[in-house]
Amino acid sequence: NLDYVIVSGAKRQENRWDPTENGQIVPETKETQKRLFDDAMFKLEHKTGDIDASKLGKPRLNRLVGRNESVWKDDYEAN
Repeated sequence: NLDYVIVSGAKRQENRWDPTENGQIVPETKETQKRLFDDAMFKLEHKTGDIDASKLGKPRLNRLVGRNESVWKDDYEAN
């Protein structure tokens, strides 16, 4: 990875956060990826969790799409 060198008059700002705190998707660990590949039952359980999460998020996504369409239905007027 690249890094920059601070010559003068500046300080490095380090921002660290937990991706689960702000709703980001957390990538799978190598162990989980390997287990998903090797263990069919674990893969099925994992898939069921993903389906449940998608069912929970679907109404919110539909509301957002509807709001977006109502606000941006006429691009010329919006500009």
